[in-house]
This record gives sequence, C-alpha cells and structure tokens, in this order.
Amino acid sequence: MGLLSFISSKFKKGKIYVNAHDSFYSFDNATLASNETIFAAVTILSSAVASAPISLRKGYKKLAPEEHNVSEMCEFGFNPNMTAFEFMRAMEAQRCAEGAAYALKKYDRNHRVCALYLLKSAEVEPIIERTTNELYYRIYDDTGYNLIHSEHIIEVDFVSADGYTKGIKPISVLRNALAYDREVKTFALNQLQYGIKPNLVITINEDLNESALEKYDEMISRFKRHGILYLDPGKSVSEVKQGISIDPKVFEAEQITVKKVASVFGIPYAKLWGVENHSADGEEDLAYLKDTILPLIRMYEQAFSKGLLTRRERMNGYSIKFSMNGYARANMAARGEFYQKGIRNGWFCDNDVRELEDMPPYEGGDKYYISKDLIEVSLLEAFVMKQINGGGTDTEKNGGDPDGKSDNGDGVSDTAVL
Repeated sequence: MGLLSFISSKFKKGKIYVNAHDSFYSFDNATLASNETIFAAVTILSSAVASAPISLRKGYKKLAPEEHNVSEMCEFGFNPNMTAFEFMRAMEAQRCAEGAAYALKKYDRNHRVCALYLLKSAEVEPIIERTTNELYYRIYDDTGYNLIHSEHIIEVDFVSADGYTKGIKPISVLRNALAYDREVKTFALNQLQYGIKPNLVITINEDLNESALEKYDEMISRFKRHGILYLDPGKSVSEVKQGISIDPKVFEAEQITVKKVASVFGIPYAKLWGVENHSADGEEDLAYLKDTILPLIRMYEQAFSKGLLTRRERMNGYSIKFSMNGYARANMAARGEFYQKGIRNGWFCDNDVRELEDMPPYEGGDKYYISKDLIEVSLLEAFVMKQINGGGTDTEKNGGDPDGKSDNGDGVSDTAVL
C-alpha cells in the first residue's frame, strides 16, 4: 500500500512531495556548516532529544513492541530508513534550523499509523480553513501543491505569534549576530594572514636619510642571501619570538556571538562555550534540564501522543513518554542518594530501581520498606497524645497490657513501626 493511500482517497490534487532519499537540508546544511556556534547549539539540542528513550505507556506500564504498533515504532524506528534515534535527531535539527519540523503519517490497511516520514519544512505552509477553522498544510513540490489535513501531520516548532503558523527561525533572529560574527572572524583571519611577522628587529640609534636607508636595505639583502648580518657600531639586533598577536577584543566579540546563540536556543552559555564549571550540587545541570530539556520533551510527548494515538486510546490512559532518567546518570553519587531516599521512604522498591538502571528484576524485589523512625500522618496525633498521657505504672503506661504492646484501643503501638 502506498505512502498516502488513505490521504489520497480524500485529497485528489496530485501526488504529495515526499522523497525519503532526498535530504531536507537543502538550505539548512549550508547554514549550519557556515557557523560552528550554530552547529554546536543544534547538535546539543538534537542529541539531547534523541538520547531520551521513547516508549508507549498505559498508565505506568511500558508496553512491549508486540503489544502495540506504536510501541514497535518507538523501539525499532519510525520508518524503514531511520532508527528512532536518527529520526528524533533529524526532526529536532530541522526544527532548530527552520523553526518547525513536520512528519507525515503512513497508514496500514487497518488505518493504524505504521511509519512517519520527515518533510522539508521550507516546502510546508500551515493554513486555516476559514469556514471550519481547521488546520491544513499546503505542501509544495515540482508539480504544484497538495492540501493535507493536520490529523495526518505531526508538527513541532519554535514560538509562533498565533500558535499555528510556522515557528520563528532561530537563524533569522540571529541574522545580525551571524553577520557580526563573520566580520570579526574575517578581521582575525586578515590579522593572521597579512599581519607583520618579523623574526629580527634592528635598532638604529640615529636618524636615517635616503642614502642610509639604501645602505641598510643592501645589508638586509646580503643577510637574506648568505645568512650573515653585518652591523655598524651602535646597532643592535633583537630576536622576535614566533607567534602572532591578535587583538584580545576579537575573542570578546566571539563570546558575544556565543552568548546570543545560547540565549536564542535556550542553552546555558557555559555548555555552548565549553566552560568547565561544575558546581558541587549540580545547579547548572538542574537548570539546563528544567529550562531547556524539559520543555522540549513535553512538546514532543504531547505532539506524538496526539498524532500517533487515537482518542479512545488516549482516554484509556495510553501516552508517549520520554524517559529523562538517563540525563542524571552522569552524577552517580546524586543518583544513588536519590534511590536510597526512595527506598527508605517507601516509594521505591528494589525492582523499581533496577528497572530505571536497565537491570532485570529479581524475585522478592517488589517489597516496599519504610524507616522505623517514620509514622503515618493519620496516626501522628494519637501517637503524640499517648506519649503525653503515658504516666503511671508500667501496666498503666502500657494500657493494662503487661507485654507492653497494647495500643489502648487507638490502633497505635508505642513503636509505630509501619
């Protein structure tokens, strides 16, 4: 069955432009390759999105590939030509370069989504139908254009003014910054190429007239030919060490460009500039996850859940989830403390932790424990009152129970071990 067999039954306007073998980077590659800062920013974001494991879940249960066709796509790739990692990285790179990324759905004979194919963002234009206010996409190719309803397209984009038009291109926002960056680099290269590169400096303690200059020019010529330099009395020679000095303001100007790119793409400056500045409590990493990665992940989760699942499935608890646990694995000390707190407070069992670490469960690892020094909130008041009114003999303190374990009818023991 063809790629658009279902869609073509509704839209008889020629073939749609989808070429799986043609890169959609016709303009983007040239732009990304011309500026290493832009390339670095796009690489950081696209790799971060692609590195988050994607899965189909029903409630808190992760579905296996054999349980649902969407789960199979998440595990083995969204089309036959790309892995899931390659697809997500390419989609995010397209979004960063063009302001929006579009994926076209392919359906099987049961009208289930079986593949996603990336479109060229430059050839896709979102439009609103005036009478119904429904969103369509006008997709251009060499034969004209085709109109496709939004239910057949998955879109992720940057900020737009009205929420449905194509997102603003970050590269367009950075146009002036990139032009400034090119001027600075051109100036720096000119300094390297055409700057003065002396090896020796001859100091002359007298004023030179034209004839004296000719004399010294002849002396320098002999030095170049024979490697011997003759100096008159009162003259001195000093060596200039190899190296070219560049105005330090060139580096300051480059940092300005990096800061602007980092600001537009929402990436911490230190990460984009390559500054090694790791605080003890990982505040920079936490801010990066919260302010940069989390919004991206939420956008992809909602776009894929809406585009790949039916309304009935969504109402029954199905959803696409990106796991962010892997981002914390670099700091194993903090991760270990996190697991320890979870087990100690009873909201993690051993098998929960092993699943997060991609380890198999073991028998008996599903038990939950809680510390002896903790007590259920609903029992706290009765426990405190028992301690206040605990005077008298041992028998009275124990509520008339010689073994010391009576709860006085309030259901709370003195030890309150839960």
